[in-house]
Amino acid sequence: MSLLKNIDDFVVGWVTFPLTNHLMNRRRVMRKYRALLRSDRLSADALQALQLANLKHTLNHANQNCPFHAQRFREAGFDPQQIRSLDDLQQLPVLTRDVVTAHRQELLDLKYHGAIDAAEHSKRADGLPIPLARFRKHRLVRNGSSGSTGSPTIFYEDGSSTAMNWAHELRLKHWFGIHPGASEARFARVPSEYLPKSSVLRARWRLWHHLILPSMNLVDKDYEIAVAKLATHRPRVLFGVTSALLGMVDYLERKNLQQALSHVELIISWASPLYEHERKRLQKFFQAPVSNIYGSREVGHVACLCPEGRLHVNEENYLVEIEPSKLTPINGAGEGVNNAPGEILVTPLFQTPLPFIRYRIGDIGQWATSDCPCGRKQRVIENLLGRSGEVFRTDDGRVIAPNFWCRTFMRREACDSVERFQVVLRRDGGVRFRIVARPTYTSDTEATILAYLRQNLSSKTPLEFEYVQGIEPHPSGKYQMVVVESLEIQQSLQPAIA
Repeated sequence: MSLLKNIDDFVVGWVTFPLTNHLMNRRRVMRKYRALLRSDRLSADALQALQLANLKHTLNHANQNCPFHAQRFREAGFDPQQIRSLDDLQQLPVLTRDVVTAHRQELLDLKYHGAIDAAEHSKRADGLPIPLARFRKHRLVRNGSSGSTGSPTIFYEDGSSTAMNWAHELRLKHWFGIHPGASEARFARVPSEYLPKSSVLRARWRLWHHLILPSMNLVDKDYEIAVAKLATHRPRVLFGVTSALLGMVDYLERKNLQQALSHVELIISWASPLYEHERKRLQKFFQAPVSNIYGSREVGHVACLCPEGRLHVNEENYLVEIEPSKLTPINGAGEGVNNAPGEILVTPLFQTPLPFIRYRIGDIGQWATSDCPCGRKQRVIENLLGRSGEVFRTDDGRVIAPNFWCRTFMRREACDSVERFQVVLRRDGGVRFRIVARPTYTSDTEATILAYLRQNLSSKTPLEFEYVQGIEPHPSGKYQMVVVESLEIQQSLQPAIA
């Protein structure tokens, strides 16, 4: 790398990127990043002590400034001043999506109440930052989750969560030897027609070294334009919704352009689960490490996949609980009484306008029982099973988690003949498999898949195969491996850029 390129990366990483974010009220990004680097090798006990201190501050602030939380604390007989351990948080009820949406104004910090009306009636798309927000009276932004689970969440933020997200992304890239200012491309939640019109996106490359690409409703023409832009800018990091990344791989393979993105050094998927068969496919194609960011738009980047392929919770800034559950997925997952899978609850441990305390994020996971070879002591979610609504219960009482379907189609008999699949959990208790078949797919392939399913599912479970030309992602850009039939909804989304 040339000296001029090194200087340019340094200026972007340490000057223009944090400065322009500060103007949008995303403050102290680099200070947060340096703090994460310092805490990265803390012992488990030191991390727990840091969590407890941050939790006390979060709870006391919510009690003093958020009427809804203060009332919940009183009703539960909970005094945040008396908290002595992280387990004390279990005295509080769980916060759900519908409660956040219905009571978002009472959940809000009192000092922001004067900005509610401006946020609710803003003509800006939900989630878009306010230019020069540091100099404006009203900095509150209305935001919302994508609704890909069938239950979108409406909430408020002011840039503080985004600042923390940037810091966690910088640390994640540091794990892979990539430092602030390195160029990257991002498949973002924007349609193709939005890109040529946006001077903001052109400035984003100059000031941040971020190349923005669309991830919604992509066709070959979109991928052709994306490949041309990637060849010109030659980013070192490729971010994207999993479906967009896999779509890019499909396009490059069909066009025999396997070497077109050989300059990419790291792949990071986000905004949707990254299943093992998808990770392996991306890694094999790009010949580069593949990571994943787990979280949600409401609470931010909860966990990141380290170079050893394990999902570490960002415990300096998040407290994650796994709510006890009776789930007993097949194939031995979660058989331990003290380490059974359960629903994930998240509490961000940094100050935001709307504190999420014991927020049910909607996923099912399981703690790892062994330390990660990378040496980091942040706890690991070993078995991220998917959305709670995506868990399938058979009529004989067994629970089938989404990763079972991954194993079904990763089997040798299927993986070479199935281009893409989607599992539809039907209203009548049956399962429909939507399959995009390759030329090698035959009736024998179907019979082999069906035999494996019958070995693991109840003989009474109705199963059917539907062969389709393609499987469209959710309007948010996410590819849904499991669809609950009653939640198959279509929603139009406006462009939103982080």
